[in-house]
Amino acid sequence: MKSTFVFGLLLFATLFASSTVMVRSEEEVATEELNFAKMRVKQLKAFLAERGVECKGCAEKEHFVEKCEASRDMPILPPEPAVEESSGMNLEDMDDVAANMMREMNGDFSHVKDPEKRRILKSLKDKGISMSGSTDMDIDQLRNLEKSLSSFNMPGGEL
Repeated sequence: MKSTFVFGLLLFATLFASSTVMVRSEEEVATEELNFAKMRVKQLKAFLAERGVECKGCAEKEHFVEKCEASRDMPILPPEPAVEESSGMNLEDMDDVAANMMREMNGDFSHVKDPEKRRILKSLKDKGISMSGSTDMDIDQLRNLEKSLSSFNMPGGEL
């Protein structure tokens, strides 16, 4: 009976002691063990960036160390989703643009809706002037190009 009582007392003490122990996350333990003074500035900047902390006016390593010490208990922010730089086109549109450029390089301007633009581009191509993406040029730019090149004696006839 005495051993049962002692066992129960030990069990109660164990449960009571374990309930008063603070549970700490791995992140908390890891930040407590960091020695900012031994870290490189690049690492200190990364530590601050993870927490969304800016160190404006920080010129010396000591400034970064102080800021890291002050930010030690701040939570790490979730990473921001990667933003794709986009020209506003999807892959299918890009394929169409590439296909049109290849047609232009081969002298096929059938996809150009403006008949004057199509005529000027064909004339330039006949003179050996091939410009990728020239269909995006303004009609006035193409007229000026045609006019300025008409004064040159180029192989393949006149513009």
